[in-house]
Amino acid sequence: MSNICYICYNNKFCQNLKCNNCIEVICLDCCNKLESRRTIYSENNIKIKFKCPNCRTNNEKEIESFDLNELQVIYKNNLIQYINAYKNNIFYEKEIEKLNECIHILINENIKIKKENLDLMENNINVINKNNDLNEQNDKLINSTKKLVDINNENLKNYYNLLDRYKKHLKISV
Repeated sequence: MSNICYICYNNKFCQNLKCNNCIEVICLDCCNKLESRRTIYSENNIKIKFKCPNCRTNNEKEIESFDLNELQVIYKNNLIQYINAYKNNIFYEKEIEKLNECIHILINENIKIKKENLDLMENNINVINKNNDLNEQNDKLINSTKKLVDINNENLKNYYNLLDRYKKHLKISV
């Protein structure tokens, strides 16, 4: 086992960051850059949690075991992470406000479209009613025309009958 950082190979190793499984040692700077590195608070204990870059074993180290200089580095890293998270939170809050404004605009547009749709439905109902009225009137006109045709046909029959009678009468007289 060497006492140099497994990742960057400099002399700033931290004995408290020795892997529990493979016994490789990393420095605080490299530990703070690990994606898996977390600070955990539970049951009045603060721990540094990270995955060993060599064997991928999860490690948890008590914060009390670190010296003052190491604690300052850990504190600085935690503070930077908090500030970045806070900035991201403010950015996301502004984005959420923009999205809420867009939602209100879409809701208002939806209300307008629904109103226009109701107006169109009302106009459509009016057109259907007028069409039904015109169909009724057309049916009445068709029935009246049929009656007139029937009357005309009957009159035509009567005319031909009368004409035939007149012709017979003329033949008899002549």
